[in-house]
Amino acid sequence: MSFDYIKPFNIVSAIKQCMETLTHLAELMYHEDLLKAKFCEIFKPILHVNELPIDIQACIKLKNTKQTIKTQTYQCPQKFHEAWGIFLQKHLDPG
Repeated sequence: MSFDYIKPFNIVSAIKQCMETLTHLAELMYHEDLLKAKFCEIFKPILHVNELPIDIQACIKLKNTKQTIKTQTYQCPQKFHEAWGIFLQKHLDPG
């Protein structure tokens, strides 16, 4: 039976690696703060759901209103046809 030699734990190396990691983390946090300050209008806090406006309407302008949308039909097993029909009808009924 042979035993492999294991190097002793190098405390200095571990401390150096930890200090390098913390230095890089501080540098990244500094750059993050710079970016957030530069683009503050993008990174402003998101409102709570109760404070969001509810009367917004979107206006989507189409390039060509006569063009039809190409649709892709996917295979659905026959056993799910009835369940999907009921599901879709329940969503279509309210309007």
